[in-house]
Amino acid sequence: MSDNVFEREPAMRPLSRDHGVLLVLTQRLRKAAAGTEQDRLRLAGEIRDRFAGLVAEYLADETDAFSSVKFSRFVYNEIVSDHAKIARAVKRLAGPSTTKPTPGRFNALADLIEQHVRWDERMVLPYLQQELSGNDLAALAGRTSAIEGRHIRPIKRLHRSIKLDKQAGEAQTCTCADSLENTQ
Repeated sequence: MSDNVFEREPAMRPLSRDHGVLLVLTQRLRKAAAGTEQDRLRLAGEIRDRFAGLVAEYLADETDAFSSVKFSRFVYNEIVSDHAKIARAVKRLAGPSTTKPTPGRFNALADLIEQHVRWDERMVLPYLQQELSGNDLAALAGRTSAIEGRHIRPIKRLHRSIKLDKQAGEAQTCTCADSLENTQ
């Protein structure tokens, strides 16, 4: 195993798995931003119908899990602030709107989500993993195991949620194997 690979403490793995789903969503947002207005309208509908609630649940559960952890109030407030910004941006993008779904709105949401996830994964989780006592890790594990039991991680559904085809003038949203199976 490489020295630069950071193995997650079991208490933090459910949060990292949720982050993985959010990063797939950022990929979809960026690819729709590069596509047509119709692509963006479709993805906004998918977010409204399927993924807005999921994102809100992930953010609320992470906030709740971290609320029991003893660390800098500034860091916790920053996490809560990030979550609120992401939730507002998802709501704006998914809600009925008189404004066109511009590429900038999609890219801005992708940036917000990605920056938050990267900060959590690179700074917050490693710090907590190093600094929390065994008792604190056990308490966090109790909270995150409850999260793990409830969360649905619809990676395949997210990949295949919209069949987009470049020949039809629509953006290709993903090229991984999950997005390509059963799309014909």
